[in-house]
Amino acid sequence: AVLGAGGQAEPPNGPPLARGAYPPLPPAVARKAHAPTPGNQGRQGSWVAWATAYAARTLVEARRFELGARRAIDRTRFSPAFVYNQIRIGGCREGSYPSKALDLMTRVGVVPLKDFPYSDKDCSRLPASDDLARAADYRIKGYRRLFSRASSAKHIGVRRALANGHPVIIGMLVSENFMKSKGVYNSTSGDIAQLRSGNLGGHAMTVIGYDDTSMPMITGWPLA
Repeated sequence: AVLGAGGQAEPPNGPPLARGAYPPLPPAVARKAHAPTPGNQGRQGSWVAWATAYAARTLVEARRFELGARRAIDRTRFSPAFVYNQIRIGGCREGSYPSKALDLMTRVGVVPLKDFPYSDKDCSRLPASDDLARAADYRIKGYRRLFSRASSAKHIGVRRALANGHPVIIGMLVSENFMKSKGVYNSTSGDIAQLRSGNLGGHAMTVIGYDDTSMPMITGWPLA
């Protein structure tokens, strides 16, 4: 999914991004300059909230106000706890759905991390009336789904969204090696074995760039 917020242009529609005549895309795009310092979800199943609120929503805000200094960007970071605590499926180790997080940020909004701190040891706190009033100031304009499971060439819509300045939230099945990787992820025979056995775990991430000039890899900003 791709989102837009505040004074930014509406996020692009999903289906047309993958077809039709468009200007050529740049060979590489990186939105790392607007990314917050990576956080740590700890032992909580809040990866969707980290991808949508902490990463993508902060990226949108930093781009909107043209924040370049990491310290200034970090002061605008949004709270994954505000989102996760309201949409979690079960206990604090359980996950949630990206659509629920994005719907919440569209209808209700989200608050800065400093106003609603995160702890992986608790997910029971719910927003008070003043939190909800503050969150309304940070509602997103909306989001678009770029592809479905059955879509081919999923990367085309993602690349066009990134080239237009929008962060993209994705969900995928990942291996244990992926979750433990630092920096660039490189697959191993163990990953293939996990894939064939069906023993993979779900994870949500925010994609912030691509590079056609380098070897194939996942280009992004690690949040775990």
